[in-house]
Amino acid sequence: MTDNAPEVDIPAEKKKVSFWDRIPFHPFFLTAYPVLFLVVHNGVRFRDGAPLILSVCLAILALLFFLLSFPLRNPRQIGALLALWVILFFWTVPLCSFAKTNAPFRVGNSTVYYLLLLYPIGTIGILRSRGSFYFTTRLLNSISAVLVAFVVVGLIANSWERPPVAVVGNLPQTENSTQITNEGVKETLPDIYLIVCDAYAGDTALKTLYHFDNSSFFDELHSRNFQTIRLANSNYGETQFSIPSLLNMDYLNSIVPESDRKNVAGFHLKRLVFQYVFDNRVVEYLRARGYRFVHFLNHFQETGVKIKTPPDFMVSTTNNGDFYSLFYDTTLLRLYGEGGFHLAGKRRETLTSFELLREMPGKYTEKPVFVYVHFFVPQPPFAFQSDGSPQRYHVESRCTPGEMNEMYVEQIRFTNRSVLEAIDAIVAKSKTDPLIVLLSDHGSRFSGSENSTEATALRTFNNFITIRLPGEKRLDSLERMANVNVFRTVLNAAFGERFPMLENKYYLDFDTDKTTEIAPVFERLEKEVLGPLQDK
Repeated sequence: MTDNAPEVDIPAEKKKVSFWDRIPFHPFFLTAYPVLFLVVHNGVRFRDGAPLILSVCLAILALLFFLLSFPLRNPRQIGALLALWVILFFWTVPLCSFAKTNAPFRVGNSTVYYLLLLYPIGTIGILRSRGSFYFTTRLLNSISAVLVAFVVVGLIANSWERPPVAVVGNLPQTENSTQITNEGVKETLPDIYLIVCDAYAGDTALKTLYHFDNSSFFDELHSRNFQTIRLANSNYGETQFSIPSLLNMDYLNSIVPESDRKNVAGFHLKRLVFQYVFDNRVVEYLRARGYRFVHFLNHFQETGVKIKTPPDFMVSTTNNGDFYSLFYDTTLLRLYGEGGFHLAGKRRETLTSFELLREMPGKYTEKPVFVYVHFFVPQPPFAFQSDGSPQRYHVESRCTPGEMNEMYVEQIRFTNRSVLEAIDAIVAKSKTDPLIVLLSDHGSRFSGSENSTEATALRTFNNFITIRLPGEKRLDSLERMANVNVFRTVLNAAFGERFPMLENKYYLDFDTDKTTEIAPVFERLEKEVLGPLQDK
């Protein structure tokens, strides 16, 4: 009787189904991959925020899997649905950013919202599908596992290659701070501080665009032996171009080799140019005189670039704030505006940077140091009121121009107070009279709706430059100066060099030359602003 029983018809797809086909691991792999990718490709340490973010994301994913298992009985269908949601969450914003630079057609800011339509469309498509999802599960499991394997290898490689991140106060102090000059006389070399305040508008722009008189701040700086350039300008409208140009005392088209310029456009742009923040002519010059390079590491900077000579000391400016901001900026969380989550990261990074700067003198080595620190104030997002308390919440895209200007000025007042406190601490604690260069990388880049050439010039290029030379040394001229000539001027004044000054040029980005449009504006301003001063 048993021998004559009919055989059960088993579907062909179930006859050779493996564990790898049945269990959807891929949503968890696809969640881990972008978090680890951010760590590997942005130079942050894994322990600085990534474990917490990864744990929260995986916990949310596990909860969703559990809740969806009640209405949906097929775990592979649930896995496909969650994979769609995870991919859209992590990759929509980076994809749009990449397309803006590389697409042959115009990609606007609203594109990201159109891509969000894939959520309901994809979800309905997966829910209505009657397939078994065995093939989909096998394919996504395999692809996601390979991606995670690659990024883990990169994570391990970066842990070996990255310059050491120093902790303030833990390094020996055994070397002296003198050097023998050509005449055989000992020369005491000053510590040099480069302090950059991002998007801090120049005096003319503040008065014209924001109706703000900043003279009390400069009076305080003058009482501390600073000399302020009366009409200053940056040469580039973006940080990633302005800083390499500043530190190399030249324009980028003269710095970047011809063989590398084909990689300048698009995705490779920031990574290519940013190596010149670390390998630069100012540091090369100072190292030859016995200086050590101390670099403040922040969320903007990519340390994954190839660096010929790493900084002697890297100072981490935040505990987790840098990775939190990075995660926020590259996921769909960004669509919720500059909310408290993002602002908290900026506040931590800024406050910690000022604290570390105040404690900097003598912490690393008794050899002279060149310290570079970049503050992301007063530029948006607005995290500080004038007294340093958290800024009232605003979704900046919904703010009126007046509200934006008001918050910008408040953040300038906070920056002024914090910078003066840091300068006082540096001067008080330094064993030798320090040399301090305080400037902004470019103009404010926003204010009002006026699109005249003069407004564009003031918004984009009018910045501030103020310099404190040690001892009795003074700058010869305070009339006009551009960022590209700052260290040419400083090295001439402090070390007796004879670097020639370069002609002023103005670029919106790497090679978009706006000199013919912008130069006449500053030539006219020179007559209007400096003329009355010269007559006095």
